[in-house]
Amino acid sequence: MKNVRFYLFVFFCLTLFSLGFFVLILFNINPFTADLFTLSIFYISLFIFLTGIFTLLLFYLRIKLSNNEIFFANFNPSLRQSILISLSIVIILILKTLNVLSWWDGLLFVFSILLIEMYFQNKQIIKN
Repeated sequence: MKNVRFYLFVFFCLTLFSLGFFVLILFNINPFTADLFTLSIFYISLFIFLTGIFTLLLFYLRIKLSNNEIFFANFNPSLRQSILISLSIVIILILKTLNVLSWWDGLLFVFSILLIEMYFQNKQIIKN
């Protein structure tokens, strides 16, 4: 339990740092004149921020739904799901930035992320 609290603290600090970096880039950089490095830092900080927020939210949601019974077993699935959600949001934004996103492509990408999560869920069920 102490180890999970340390991980949560690290994720909270990392989330706050990436939020500050994201806001700094958002308000000080012109996206139309920015180079590739600046845009990649923008998307990386957005990914880290979203991953941290979704990890914390999904972890506490899982804790509340399991009535505080399995505290340590909820962190890894929450982290995995938050990475997949954040990855889908950032890649859809990148595709939109490149003007190659259509609703069909976005739907297929979200469906593929859903299939990846279903694979991990099924692998976990078979293992148990």
